[in-house]
Amino acid sequence: MAHVVADLNPFLPTGGWRRIAALLVIYASFVTASVAGGWWVKHRVLDQVTIHAADGLTLIALAPTSAETMMEIQTILDSDPDFRRERERLGLSTLLSYVAPREWNVPEFGLRRPGEHRQSGLAELFHPSTHGNSIELDPYQLVVAVMEPIVIDTTTRAEGKELVMRTLGYVPKLKVVLDLGKGSVTSVSDEPYESQWKGIPVPIY
Repeated sequence: MAHVVADLNPFLPTGGWRRIAALLVIYASFVTASVAGGWWVKHRVLDQVTIHAADGLTLIALAPTSAETMMEIQTILDSDPDFRRERERLGLSTLLSYVAPREWNVPEFGLRRPGEHRQSGLAELFHPSTHGNSIELDPYQLVVAVMEPIVIDTTTRAEGKELVMRTLGYVPKLKVVLDLGKGSVTSVSDEPYESQWKGIPVPIY
């Protein structure tokens, strides 16, 4: 920032309140441009992510997943009595859920399999959407991390991409394991992990 101000020095007032006002305008413009750029990037990223929403449940695919598969996952969850019971117990009208292969480690969401191998270096560079996990996986064994979203605006209800855009953080609630091949839920449990990133802001999409 100091370097920018130095470059603009010939164009700034020499002193007094005009110089202070000019510096404040430059700073405000820089901050505004940074925030606007961040929101634009967020929109662009979310456009590349498969998101499915219905009945207050928003599903976000962490691995490349088709829209048809996400709809199938929604149907399996809605038809499972254990999941419906747990969701009713939580008493939350809006839930944000992340779908990942069961073998994956995603510490941001408390999904950990100690001792499992993670990719690094070129392997992760060429497959950035895998979050450092192996690309050799069983596509039918999935885990859904169900979260209570902490949103910016609570006056109106949102779901899908709009909900993700409003979300500042999340509170882990449930871990659902499902078998896509059998079309059924394997288990529903309270989220047993505590994220390794607790208290550290990280992207949630």
